[in-house]
Amino acid sequence: MYEEDKILGPLTFKQFLCCAAGALALYWADTNLLPPTLYILSAFIILLTILGIKKYQPKKISLENLEMHLRSQRGGKSNKDYLKLLKRRQADIQSHIAMRTQKGMNDNAEFIEAERILDKLISELPPQ
Repeated sequence: MYEEDKILGPLTFKQFLCCAAGALALYWADTNLLPPTLYILSAFIILLTILGIKKYQPKKISLENLEMHLRSQRGGKSNKDYLKLLKRRQADIQSHIAMRTQKGMNDNAEFIEAERILDKLISELPPQ
């Protein structure tokens, strides 16, 4: 599992915002600047966009730390909001397992263990 979900293709939301800001800056430079300045500024904008994407690279959470990470996500959330977060993670893992099964791949033990941890956390919450 990753700390932040990849929601737009291979990009997280923050990475997508970096790409969008870079594209807007390049568009502005293209429409308002002349070639010598345009080339230099475009290279700088592309470099900043790539650095932004690298900066917001999501961190992978190991199975050993998954339960602790999910408990830390609780913060000041209400039981309802925390349950929603856990259910969303659970649905994500179940879809990974289903896709792997559909493609004829073995169920990855990591996904099954992550689902077991999520089930445990969900069962510890008081009923709604």
